[in-house]
Amino acid sequence: MHEIAYKNDIPSELTVEIEKLSNLGYGIARVDGYVFFVENACPEDIVKIRLIKKNKNYANAQIVEIIKQSPYRILPFCRMQKVCGACQLQFIDYNYQLKLKKEIVVDLMRGLGDIEI
Repeated sequence: MHEIAYKNDIPSELTVEIEKLSNLGYGIARVDGYVFFVENACPEDIVKIRLIKKNKNYANAQIVEIIKQSPYRILPFCRMQKVCGACQLQFIDYNYQLKLKKEIVVDLMRGLGDIEI
């Protein structure tokens, strides 16, 4: 894994571990507090990524290589999964998808009072 001393020091390719899923379905990785949103990444994947766009506080990236596959990663049943976008999480086990989606909703609702999900 990499250390980032300054935001300008971010290499165009690096290896990261995906921590969780964003509300838009991107894998989230952090290196020294800097956030990476990674397309088609599953929590617990360890991946080599290539930066697509770098901002002050985060970067968008795509997977170059899956170094260690998450135990929740599966083969999509639809050949068009990456193309049409209708089922963007199809590469993640369905029961785990439900858990991840609940976590996203709980994170979004946090701070709004005592709401049961």
